[in-house]
Amino acid sequence: MLLKYSDWGYSTIPSNYNCQVTILSASPGRGIQVRFRTLETTISVGCSQVRLTVGDRTRPLTPTNGVCGFISPPTARTTDDRVYVTLTTDNTFLHSGYFELLLTEFNYLVNGNCTGNDFKCNNNICISANLKCNGYNDCDDDSDEIEGCGLTTLTAGVIVGIALAIIVFLIVVSVLGVFYRRRRRYITIVG
Repeated sequence: MLLKYSDWGYSTIPSNYNCQVTILSASPGRGIQVRFRTLETTISVGCSQVRLTVGDRTRPLTPTNGVCGFISPPTARTTDDRVYVTLTTDNTFLHSGYFELLLTEFNYLVNGNCTGNDFKCNNNICISANLKCNGYNDCDDDSDEIEGCGLTTLTAGVIVGIALAIIVFLIVVSVLGVFYRRRRRYITIVG
């Protein structure tokens, strides 16, 4: 799941803002991995003006005072079935922010293997096989976007689209070639 926040197109994040979103795991027994794809917020000492905090029911997954600025914290994992994401601002006037969080359900290996229809990441966690080759680094080591994501994973629709584009290109080149030869022959006859 990709969680995005952006105040682009608006003037600022409001003062004294406190917005909390709770993310629940849809699958019993799975934990949640939290990876910042992007973090761009107002920079302040100790993240006092704008801060983003992420935690589960028992502990923070980001530094205690939250994160701000442009430096994303490392990926965090919790075996809890819920994660709280909170965006907070103080009473000063100008706040800005944009962030993207990739939240992925995961399991740790059981006896060195993944269970069910899971994909085994190179960093020894298991994610749903449906997340493989989806364009997002769900494993946090990119193994779900590298292994087996070549031409064999193209859908029939994509292959047909590529073939049609090539055919249209060849037709356009052929038609232009015919016009060029006729014009050249016309210039030779007239000249």
